[in-house]
Amino acid sequence: MKASTILVSALATLVAAAPTEKRANVDLGLLNGLQGFNQVNLNYLTNINSLDLNLLGLLGQQNNLDILQFQGLFNQQAFDIQAILQLQQLNDLLLFANAGVLNGFDLGGLGLNQLQFGLIDNLRGIDLQQFIVPNVVTQVQTVASQIFVVKE
Repeated sequence: MKASTILVSALATLVAAAPTEKRANVDLGLLNGLQGFNQVNLNYLTNINSLDLNLLGLLGQQNNLDILQFQGLFNQQAFDIQAILQLQQLNDLLLFANAGVLNGFDLGGLGLNQLQFGLIDNLRGIDLQQFIVPNVVTQVQTVASQIFVVKE
């Protein structure tokens, strides 16, 4: 038997054994109704990277993911390193979900946003707005205003 067959069989067994429960309805108002972020630059990055925020809601319902772990990202006004790292974490999670890797897995115990900066904690608050060239601000705002519509 090939090693890949054994690996696929083992993973299929794990997926079949992983229980998933429907999560109680989360107030999406706490996440801006999954309509985007309160920060223009984060909305811009969401749009150009085609992040499907609806999928985040589905992961909460179908895979028991505590989507309120991203509440700070949706509601903050800052555009700093911490926000970029959280957005990258969200992006990676959604990429795995789009690929079907997370189907059937209970994500209830998944602890996100646990990165600790320790002694260099002041690094997390560096304002990245200073690196955006002023003559592109209008273009960024235009792209950022094109928010994805949440599917009911």
